[in-house]
Amino acid sequence: MPSNAVPQTDPDMRHKVKSIQEDWENRELVEIVQMNILAITAYLNKIDTSTRYKLARINEKLTKLERTLDFCESAVKNTLENE
Repeated sequence: MPSNAVPQTDPDMRHKVKSIQEDWENRELVEIVQMNILAITAYLNKIDTSTRYKLARINEKLTKLERTLDFCESAVKNTLENE
């Protein structure tokens, strides 16, 4: 008799075995879903970290450009006032 065969003589035993098999299948499905959720979460966290870093770099560059623009505006204003 194969290892997954259920004895035909006891309906109660067949029901129990079937219930156990279904439980294991459900547990396997839950584990697969959990693993996929963890993988997606890790991926999203990686994207979040990368995006925050890139935005911080862009913010630094923008701040530097704003300071340079303020300096240029001040220099042009002073030049025009001294003429």
